[in-house]
Amino acid sequence: LRKGARALRWSFSFISSEQAIIILKLVLYVLAILVVNHYIACAFYALSSARVDFMHSYDPDHQCTWLSRVDLEDASIPHQYLAGLHWSLTQFTPATNNIVPCNIEERLFACCVVIFA
Repeated sequence: LRKGARALRWSFSFISSEQAIIILKLVLYVLAILVVNHYIACAFYALSSARVDFMHSYDPDHQCTWLSRVDLEDASIPHQYLAGLHWSLTQFTPATNNIVPCNIEERLFACCVVIFA
């Protein structure tokens, strides 16, 4: 990260237009938000996936997760990931979403995301 930051500062020294620097910084901020949202989406998916695996061996009839609530359990991994990413992005913006936590672990995770977003 330090090398990347140093390389960015070095590249900013070659840009003479203040507008170009502002636009580049804005693009970098958006990319940083997308990276954070990627990790949050992966963690939200992992919570649901781990619960399904655990609960299936313990109680096959009690598998309430956000994936099951929106009927995405049998969807492709990219579809599930994009649904998780959509949920994550809506936690950072005043947008609506039909994906909601379905169990205590998902709700606790969602609360932490909202607090730190």
